[in-house]
Amino acid sequence: MGFRTALDKDFVGGAGVAAWVTWLIAFVSLVSLCARYAGTLTRAQIVFWSAGRIMYNIFFHPLRRFPGPFWHGATRWAYAIRSIRGTMPYDVLRMHEEYGPVVRVAPSELAFADPEAWKDIYGHGTASLPKWLTFYKMWDGQPPSIASATGNTHTMLRKHLGHGFSEKGMREQEPLISKYVDMLISRLHRRAGGAPQDMVAWYNWTTFDIIGDLAFGEPFLCLGKEEYHPWVTMIFKAWKENSKFIAARLLGFKLISMVMMLVSGRSWLSQIKKSKEMLKRRIQRGRRHDLVDGLIQKKDEEVSRDFIRSSGDPRVEYQFLTTN
Repeated sequence: MGFRTALDKDFVGGAGVAAWVTWLIAFVSLVSLCARYAGTLTRAQIVFWSAGRIMYNIFFHPLRRFPGPFWHGATRWAYAIRSIRGTMPYDVLRMHEEYGPVVRVAPSELAFADPEAWKDIYGHGTASLPKWLTFYKMWDGQPPSIASATGNTHTMLRKHLGHGFSEKGMREQEPLISKYVDMLISRLHRRAGGAPQDMVAWYNWTTFDIIGDLAFGEPFLCLGKEEYHPWVTMIFKAWKENSKFIAARLLGFKLISMVMMLVSGRSWLSQIKKSKEMLKRRIQRGRRHDLVDGLIQKKDEEVSRDFIRSSGDPRVEYQFLTTN
């Protein structure tokens, strides 16, 4: 590709050399600011190291020949900024439309938009690729979730949770799910012909009431009260903040990421406590046709204990619910 993509207009927000130079100056200024507090390294050393890293990513990296925006191949900063903005999925789609089915979205990361890629990477008989825990784990030492677990741990979790997602399991859960679907339709009927309704909110309320009942044994009462439960509001807030934590980790700022988590974590300690209380009540109910019954029946096994212990954090719960 050479420098055909050097002037990535979509990212820099302008055209020509002026925009490219603007971003280069901003990057060097940021590096210089970091160097001021580096202590053992001089500003020049950090600037030269950063420039050398960019040169390596452009000219010598094993993925250098794959097409993609210049800054995404040169540094992780472009990826991190888009992630924090929350636009990355839409940006990647535009990249595929411009560059094709394989795009270099970061110095060491490729995005595929081809059905054959799914078979090659995840298909039956292919070697299991290691998970990139920088993305899946929010902190070192975090108990495994279904998304972050690897190897035998992941296999055991899938086995314990498998029945809840099988055809038989879903049929057993059908009456419970139908109850909330009927409630949704009934509530909407009452408002037929009235003011416009926010269907995103209605679907969210229904989904989380169903998931709350299937995962905790009790709904969040969103449909009944026609409003978001604080736990659900916390989920959406947590997912947005997670993008900042992940971006910091991707850039190598693990300490900053931990400090950010500690500061923001104060606001939802009460919600974590409530989540744990809900989970305890679910365990006390015993056998039940839901998503976590198989896991709870094996709660004395180490894998299940760790998973249940992680479930008090709303961010981990969201990861579990959306992954499944």
